[in-house]
Amino acid sequence: MKISIFTIADYITEQSGKLTIVGVFDSWQSSKFPFRTSPFGIAIKGYIEDSDYGKDKTFTIELKPQGKKGRILKVDGEIKYAPKKTKNINAIVFSFKIPSIEFNKPGVYVLEYKIGKKVHKSLLVEVINTAASPDSTKKTTKKTKKKTKKKTTKKTKKKTKK
Repeated sequence: MKISIFTIADYITEQSGKLTIVGVFDSWQSSKFPFRTSPFGIAIKGYIEDSDYGKDKTFTIELKPQGKKGRILKVDGEIKYAPKKTKNINAIVFSFKIPSIEFNKPGVYVLEYKIGKKVHKSLLVEVINTAASPDSTKKTTKKTKKKTKKKTTKKTKKKTKK
């Protein structure tokens, strides 16, 4: 199978082979962890190759930390191919509604679509921590205090001269 679409989005639906995809994204943002996502969807569209006909195959969709062990999400299923080619273009469309998943920490994650054990498509998804680090807050506070002191001193000097 040759995959032409593999994405995540806010809303995905499939009807009669037609995909509707709204709000494609590749990152989540949160200031607190663990972080639970809003519902989202996964869409896949693939074209059947001649060698696929007559063979049923299992597939897996997994979301896991990049380069690390563990798994956040796993969806298993089976593709039942027609016994023979019935038309010139044979596409298969899947859509999955995911109610929510939880991330314990920010980082880069990999979403993979496998048929059997072979990865057919993957994409990177980032979970971003939007909370300000304590160090950056201290630096900003110091800069603001210095600027305020300079302005106050200049204004006081001007008033004194008059």
